[in-house]
Amino acid sequence: MVAIKKENLRFFLLPLILLILIISTFFLLLQPIRKQLEESRKMLLKEKAELSEMKKEISGYQQVKEELARLKVRANFYENYLPAEERLPSFFSKLTKIADETGVKYSSLKPLKEKEKVISPTLYEERKFELRLIAGFHQLGHFINSLERMNRFVEVKELRINRGKDIFNENVRLLIFLYLLKGPLK
Repeated sequence: MVAIKKENLRFFLLPLILLILIISTFFLLLQPIRKQLEESRKMLLKEKAELSEMKKEISGYQQVKEELARLKVRANFYENYLPAEERLPSFFSKLTKIADETGVKYSSLKPLKEKEKVISPTLYEERKFELRLIAGFHQLGHFINSLERMNRFVEVKELRINRGKDIFNENVRLLIFLYLLKGPLK
């Protein structure tokens, strides 16, 4: 009976040795590979998350681009309505054209001096002008309407009418404010 047990032991010993070799091979050789695979999987998940974030940002790019285009249009609009000081002569030529179209005659146009320059954080500055005209009531109404409908910010602050020779030649004093851009819009 002892002989049978030795034979059975031989049959069990060989598979046991093979099993130990397989297990040791797994732990010695395959375990580092498994760790590398796990790290690679984690890195892949991280990269997928970053890719989805990038896709979200890219999908928002078109909206940002459209918003930028809208903002550029608004900036150009306000830059036209709020021109820089170097475009002041063009305002005076437009003012002359409006006066000619409405039949108003200039008597004088002079800038009013500022009492004291106050440094302000705004993008614009006010310029005051006194405008003396000779016009009838209807001509004056058309002139002021055209003046305030110009493609720039102009405000009529004060209006004084003194009797002239007749109702078609009244002496008019207008105090107008122009708004000029201090620097370029960014």
